[in-house]
Amino acid sequence: MGHKPISLIAAGAYLAALALPLDPRFALVVLLIGMGAAISGSEQPDWQVPLGYALIAYLLASLLSLGVSTFASQLFPKSLSLIPAALLFAIIAGQAGKRAALWLTEVLAATAGLVAAVFAGLALLYPDASPTERMGLAGYPQFGVPNDLLFAAILSPLALTSLLRQELRPRLLGGLSLLAIMSTVILYRSRGAVLVLLVGLLTFTAARRPRLVMPVITGLILLILGLDALQSFALTEKFGGLWGARLPLWQGAWNMFLDAPLLGHGPGSFEILYDAYVRPESAPDWAAHDPRKAPWPHQIYLEALAERGILGGLALSALLVTALKTAWSGLRLNNTATVRNLFAALLGSLAAIAIAGLFELSLVRHWLQVVLAGECALLIIARNAASPPQR
Repeated sequence: MGHKPISLIAAGAYLAALALPLDPRFALVVLLIGMGAAISGSEQPDWQVPLGYALIAYLLASLLSLGVSTFASQLFPKSLSLIPAALLFAIIAGQAGKRAALWLTEVLAATAGLVAAVFAGLALLYPDASPTERMGLAGYPQFGVPNDLLFAAILSPLALTSLLRQELRPRLLGGLSLLAIMSTVILYRSRGAVLVLLVGLLTFTAARRPRLVMPVITGLILLILGLDALQSFALTEKFGGLWGARLPLWQGAWNMFLDAPLLGHGPGSFEILYDAYVRPESAPDWAAHDPRKAPWPHQIYLEALAERGILGGLALSALLVTALKTAWSGLRLNNTATVRNLFAALLGSLAAIAIAGLFELSLVRHWLQVVLAGECALLIIARNAASPPQR
């Protein structure tokens, strides 16, 4: 790719550090160095676009909710991920040219593949251990629960677009990453990751090759069922009762919103107020019983309303809608197939976040804030490097 600015290298290093079992706070110094290089250099963040305004609104709503929360001192550590998210967006959005976007896409794809490979290896080494026990063995502070496997599934479209590049390096990285991601999803029997994987890859296919949607759907389903058959269809059985088990959590989050409709109770407050609002006995008889205390409601839109109020809920929705719209409109630009594939991959990944947010994700997860901010910034530099729309 040639000479890379220090700020770009810093952003890539921070994203790659997600694949290491290190506390993300230690890697924050890398972003601070990158931000300093960006300020002293020629790279300036492009905030003055709808997507930039939407991200600022979300960050401000989160900070405002934290500031007025009764539990501010307890919630502050959970809100620290907003800092690297803002810095990462500022650094990446200030880059110029599609090469920077493509390189960062490779970094994200490789990071997702490496994380998936680590967990796949642990599943093979410790077949009798539970998914939660394997997650603990990996030693990742940012990936501590099986739901965090969604990180890799959400980034699968970026691995696919790397696989479709002409150069050997991205093709190799993309192919290995996709293989690792799909294998891990099956080995851990993750219902959410399967759905997210399908949404991301099918959205990519629909955006670039609509005629291939049905063959891809058929192929993915057969592949997943085939791999699941090797696990005695354990994944298929886990889909039963998923929605019913979530109902008490969603009802509790809604009641939290009703009690603090404007600014919410503060980011991450669901876990603190769980006993006051969640009634597990309200779950229907057919629902799968989960005796564990959930630290989040498994629904980012209700979570935003409960913890950040109507301002935070609207800001999050506006951010996702604006990002999806930006990715979709980017497909109409006069670009090479590689850049159109990049827009399709970002569209697929963001669609996966939007859909997974209905039943699984949480805004307190560090990696989600980082991925969302990073992909929004990638959209901005891809748009800036693009040609006018087709007529």
